Amino acid sequence: MDAKSWNDATYSAQGFAAQRLYPNEELLRFMRRNFFGVPRAEHGKIKILKAACGSGANLWMIAREGFDTYGFDLSPPAITLYAEMRKLLVLAARPSRRRCAGDGVDEDGERDQHW
Repeated sequence: MDAKSWNDATYSAQGFAAQRLYPNEELLRFMRRNFFGVPRAEHGKIKILKAACGSGANLWMIAREGFDTYGFDLSPPAITLYAEMRKLLVLAARPSRRRCAGDGVDEDGERDQHW
């Protein structure tokens, strides 16, 4: 089974249990070292793209801190879960079903500006 099929099956079967619900410790360290010295009022001017965002365990924290946050994942079920989490948490991060490799065009035919 390839990675995409495995991710789709896992997220579809396990839902939020397929991934942790809170950010990992290394991401917290990275954010502190690189961004938390920036005044909070300036966070919205900083764009952060989270590759392989899954169901959003890291993404929601970045958005909560006020950054202009984006994420993509190869698994549509993972993105669907993050969209549900985003509604529950009332967050501004925008999930996307961008391809992780390939032509740089999302499923709506829009060009991905991050490639």
